[in-house]
Amino acid sequence: MFRSAGSKDIDIVHELLVAEARLGRFDQRLAQEPYSAALRKNLNHIRRKGRRLDEDLAAQLLVWEADGAVAGFVVTSAIVPGAGNEILMLAVVPEFR
Repeated sequence: MFRSAGSKDIDIVHELLVAEARLGRFDQRLAQEPYSAALRKNLNHIRRKGRRLDEDLAAQLLVWEADGAVAGFVVTSAIVPGAGNEILMLAVVPEFR
């Protein structure tokens, strides 16, 4: 089941993104400061305001829950203003792959 991310989900999503960045599945800079801190701030802003900080565009952070645990997430965002949202980021916790 997908649901809107809550504040308690940010740590899990951030840790998953950083781990995947270290493996080269996302921009590897996301695993380094100050990018990692900026990523966390952006995720929180998306969750609270429905907009990205890096680009002033609409965005949504959804988590996928399975067996009562966060199993993954998806960030949708407008890429071109006014053209609707597309998948910007997606990752699944290794145990649920």
